[in-house]
Amino acid sequence: KHIARETIARLVKERMVNPDKVKFALAEVQKSVDKNLIRIGHDVIKKLELDHRKFPDDFAKVVGRLQFRTSYGQNILKHSYEVGYFTLMLGAELGLDMETSKIGGFFHDLGKAIDQEVGLPHDVLTKEIMEKYTFNEDEIHAAWAHHDAIPQRTAEAMLVKAGDAISAGRRLKLAKADVGP
Repeated sequence: KHIARETIARLVKERMVNPDKVKFALAEVQKSVDKNLIRIGHDVIKKLELDHRKFPDDFAKVVGRLQFRTSYGQNILKHSYEVGYFTLMLGAELGLDMETSKIGGFFHDLGKAIDQEVGLPHDVLTKEIMEKYTFNEDEIHAAWAHHDAIPQRTAEAMLVKAGDAISAGRRLKLAKADVGP
């Protein structure tokens, strides 16, 4: 949708539109959006203090796509930060592995970046993406198990499920409060 909107905005400025101009504008916008997604993704990786892992641009692009997705009225990137923060704080209080808590919490909805194109459940896609980019087994499990596709076998996985529910429920309550009685 973002690419279409940007392409149309660019074409409206030109006033004279023909098939060649549409193809050119679409290609230019696609390149620009791809660069922006990679930049956003690397910024997120840096904010999460994971830049020491040296993720490639194609992974950063998937992460960047989360900024342009919503689910149940929530921006997925903001929701991911929120769940990652909840799981990090709760994991620290409980003496759990903070890195696994943070990674599982933040990346739990990573599959939503591509689920509309691929047609598989986002939790399965999250697992596949994380396996491809060499996250460890506990990090993958913590992110993947949040919708009970498999039983949670670690406390970090249980925290991700709890953090996801807290974030999702909090947003719904705010939306209802805004509507009135």
